[in-house]
Amino acid sequence: MTDAPLANAPEARTETGEIKDVSTTTPSESSPSTTPTTSTETTPATPPKEGEKPPEAAKAPEKYEDFKLPDGVELKGEQLTVATALFKEMNLPQGEAQKLVDFHVAQVKAALDAPAQALKDMRADWQSKTNADPDLAKVAVDGKTGMDAVKINIAKLYSAVGNESLVNEFKEIMNLTGVGDNRAFISVLNKLAGFVIEGKHVTGGQPSPHGQSPGGRAEAPSAAQALYLT
Repeated sequence: MTDAPLANAPEARTETGEIKDVSTTTPSESSPSTTPTTSTETTPATPPKEGEKPPEAAKAPEKYEDFKLPDGVELKGEQLTVATALFKEMNLPQGEAQKLVDFHVAQVKAALDAPAQALKDMRADWQSKTNADPDLAKVAVDGKTGMDAVKINIAKLYSAVGNESLVNEFKEIMNLTGVGDNRAFISVLNKLAGFVIEGKHVTGGQPSPHGQSPGGRAEAPSAAQALYLT
């Protein structure tokens, strides 16, 4: 128990000069806090038991097992040799090496898919513009209009070529490159088909003077006339 301060002591009076009631004095006012502080010390790691070896860190195996790869993907030959040598140099266990293989496969796939997707998008854009072309929409033949009529014209153009093997090779090139979807390319083929399949009127002229004899009788030109006269 702490001794009460004297009545005339400053700590025994309030700010207005009145004597404090000692019975209501709180412990924090009369004595310093005795709350214990929390220890920050950590418990040391338990040492291994006698005769027990500490756990070894994972390390590269003597020989890596076959890595898991998607269907159609191969990692062999020089690529595999270089990869496993690098994994061993980095001291990677099987699981960590597999993660790098997975990352490499994903990057290669993305690099290969990008051009294919670009070509697909380009062909879709070409097809849209071809189908919306107003000039091609006006084409009419054999009771068909629009692209149906254009296909008929181009088919007649292929027939006029007279070489099925050559036409098939031409079609393969169009399919491979996608140019057969292009509005300008189709328009040119359709125009060429018009020149090939449409008949032209031939206007007759006067008989050639070189085929007339002095007497007015038509005679065949001589060999020299056939070679040199124009």
